[in-house]
Amino acid sequence: MKKILLVIILFFCCINVYALERSFAGFDSTELNGISYYKYKDGVYYFKNAKEIKDTATGNTAYCLEPFIDLVDYSTYSTSNGQFGLSNAMWDKVKLISYYGYGYKNHTNKKWVSITQMVIWRTLYPNYKFEWVDQSANRNVIHPYDKEIKELNELVSSHYKIPTIEENIKTDINSTLILEDQNNVLKHYKIISSDFDARIEDNKLIVNAKEEKIGEIVLERASKTYNNDFLFFTKSGSQSLIERGNIKPITYKINIIVESGSIKVTKVDKDTDLIDPQGDASLDGAVYEIYDENMNLVASKMIENNLAVFEDLEYGKYFVKEKSAGTGYYVDSDSYEVNIDSNMLEQNVRLGNFVIKSKITIIKNYGSLEDFNNNKMRREKNIVFNVYDKNNTLVFSGITDSNGEITFELPYGEYTIKQMNTTDGYKKTDDYHLVIDENNNLSETIVFNDFKVVVPNAGVYTGVIHKVIKSLFRSALCTRLFCFLY
Repeated sequence: MKKILLVIILFFCCINVYALERSFAGFDSTELNGISYYKYKDGVYYFKNAKEIKDTATGNTAYCLEPFIDLVDYSTYSTSNGQFGLSNAMWDKVKLISYYGYGYKNHTNKKWVSITQMVIWRTLYPNYKFEWVDQSANRNVIHPYDKEIKELNELVSSHYKIPTIEENIKTDINSTLILEDQNNVLKHYKIISSDFDARIEDNKLIVNAKEEKIGEIVLERASKTYNNDFLFFTKSGSQSLIERGNIKPITYKINIIVESGSIKVTKVDKDTDLIDPQGDASLDGAVYEIYDENMNLVASKMIENNLAVFEDLEYGKYFVKEKSAGTGYYVDSDSYEVNIDSNMLEQNVRLGNFVIKSKITIIKNYGSLEDFNNNKMRREKNIVFNVYDKNNTLVFSGITDSNGEITFELPYGEYTIKQMNTTDGYKKTDDYHLVIDENNNLSETIVFNDFKVVVPNAGVYTGVIHKVIKSLFRSALCTRLFCFLY
């Protein structure tokens, strides 16, 4: 049996009604060899050979809407479908059948003309029985196109199905979206515009999101297969026809937001939780690195003005780790987990370092040189010590206690320790220059010794004066009273 293929383009908007008048060249009717139909209702069988009807003006295939009614030549005609009395929904379905029938994609074999016609009749007249029969004398019922009918009906029934892909999608930078359509209709769409690098592979939409942006992808189902929209022909006493044409495209828009995350590291002093460094140390200059969850290095940044900002980050888990600290600070050996997702794009972490510092103890002694040599110096209380930084700014002041001691801490830097007072008759110790850096111990003791002031030759001068006074009082001028007193 010779098989025949039919493609039809169906106009999407079922409520359009054409009222077109034009001169008409006519229809050609060609029998399809080896294919016949029968129609049965109320105990009566009707048989006819299958034919293809083509508009001689457009070359498009037309389909009968009234089975087994003769086709009469037209001189003029009206394309108003209102005369046939079908609902808009029914018209819409008939258009879809003719669109997806003969001529649609690979439906080029003439068998599709007969298949499309049969499905139209079965749709319009569900109470009738339409079958294919052989052309033998017995006119046996045959079922040659069950597979093709199923395919055509599935195309029609799925026409208004839209992809299950969400209309609004958020994703992260440098990601590849693989969006699968569970309705299995995406393969019938094409991309007509896109703000992204995107493609359709079978039933999947693949989108490459390389940069942060807000954009859209517009999908369209249907194409301009024919040169005209659907036409409807009717004339009293003649077969009514529908001529295949283009359908109105179905569009589906997908909005995509490509976003990136960031991690902002604020650098602080861990002792004070302030952004101001201690002493001559510097929080700036520290270097931080971030790693992904597989501990691959993602980026490295230096702290400037107490900040380092890592941008353009994909969704995921990250670890923030300090590689090197600022001058005068110890490196923080801990790592900190940070997660970036669509609900938390901007992460702020406040990380601190301990400053290098030393515990300073001042011991204040006083005594004579002889005491010092014999290790008999005494502790001196109530002595004031001031500590100045390299800019001569006072940073600490303290008084020795009853044990002659002061204890305090100094951070990384250069300092001068000044003794501000002493016991009468003792000489203050000279200023002490102190440097605290990476080489210092955690504690340091500084001993200040004040020595008694010694008057040179003080015993000789006293004896001479004594002898002069004694001689004067014993002289003739000495009165009894002076001599007595002396």
